Amino acid sequence: MILSHREILEGQKIPKYYGIAWPDYNRQVYICYPFPLNLIIGFIKLVYYKVRYFYFKSEYDEKLRDAYLKGMQEWLLKIKEVRNKK
Repeated sequence: MILSHREILEGQKIPKYYGIAWPDYNRQVYICYPFPLNLIIGFIKLVYYKVRYFYFKSEYDEKLRDAYLKGMQEWLLKIKEVRNKK
């Protein structure tokens, strides 16, 4: 038995003895590994990204966060204006 990952599109059946390790939103697929490797590999990937983005933020990440927060603040102000007009 070869232990490898499989990429499953949304709506497809997950192969027998496989489980979802993580969703890949950019490509709209689910990455699956044999059980229990899917839990271990998924956890390792989660820890890696949490550490990477928490301790080693790039300039791009900072700009992206600031733009997101600015957009959310503008959106909330527009909602308040619409509610106050009623």
